[in-house]
Amino acid sequence: MKTLIIYATYSGSTMMAAQALEQVLQQAGHEVKLKMALETQPSDFESFELVILASPSWDYGGQEGMPHDDFMMMIDKFGEAKFNDQAFAILGLGDSNYNKFCGAVDYLTQWIEKIGGKLVGQPLKIDQYFMNEQTANEEILRWGKTL
Repeated sequence: MKTLIIYATYSGSTMMAAQALEQVLQQAGHEVKLKMALETQPSDFESFELVILASPSWDYGGQEGMPHDDFMMMIDKFGEAKFNDQAFAILGLGDSNYNKFCGAVDYLTQWIEKIGGKLVGQPLKIDQYFMNEQTANEEILRWGKTL
């Protein structure tokens, strides 16, 4: 399966999580491409069977629990584009000490619905990646195998 992993990161944790997911999928025989959200164009979706969105949750526009700024800019750039029946999965990183744990997952889920995509499986929410890197990567491994 051809898979595109789109990610954005502040401290590097979401990039590391995306790379761990990339390895899991490649080991299962899938063709995988990593791409930063800010560099992503609507046409990038056309040649992939699965698009995985990987974002931390952060404050954006005064709201807690939003996707990374780069995802917000990507979404704005896509405008009213539709991706009917495009398969998507979501990987969210966050910190359960905040009021909105992995709120970016909820936002991205709504965006996928708006553009006509279909969510494959349950989104994965990782708590405090850097504090629990080994456990988090094991969760990513298990989740990646289900995709």
